[in-house]
Amino acid sequence: VMLGGVAVITSPGAESRQAEIIATEATVRQLGLPVERILQPGTLDGGDVLKVGTTVYVGLGGRTNGEGIRQFRAMAKPLGFTVVAVPVTKALHLKTAVTALPDGTVIDGLAGLREALLSTRSDDFLRQFCRKLLGYALGRSVQLSDKPLITAMVNELKSHEYRVGSALNLIVTSPQFREVRGKDFEIVSSH
Repeated sequence: VMLGGVAVITSPGAESRQAEIIATEATVRQLGLPVERILQPGTLDGGDVLKVGTTVYVGLGGRTNGEGIRQFRAMAKPLGFTVVAVPVTKALHLKTAVTALPDGTVIDGLAGLREALLSTRSDDFLRQFCRKLLGYALGRSVQLSDKPLITAMVNELKSHEYRVGSALNLIVTSPQFREVRGKDFEIVSSH
């Protein structure tokens, strides 16, 4: 786990992961990074560590124990990080159930991802969805000349309660689709 420029070598709670410690430490030392270590009986698994800015959430559960969190907190505080322990009971790791987007938005499971995409990132999500749908329908990469159609698809989805059929209708009636799929039809029908 990286805290600023310091590599913290974890002590995974799973016995099968103990061998990773040696190789990881050798690699970070070769890179010239300062190294701190979580020592037994403390356990800390990277999958239980979620950084959001200078706050670090650490899952307390099957793979990370209180002693590991205590040691980690002692390392983090002088580096300007605040460690918050979070009980994990229904998932293997904290980051199995929760993650964060680069902008710091915390995502809590699939419902949280849906909420984030539809509330704070809806335009980005819709535009990317339309790009992928159009590219698939046309059987080619999306081009700059497709931008007006993509914008129309986004607007159509918004005005029709996000029904995919509204975007599909725009695709199949578009000149791009008729040109590309019309050629496919002519080739097939001429044989």
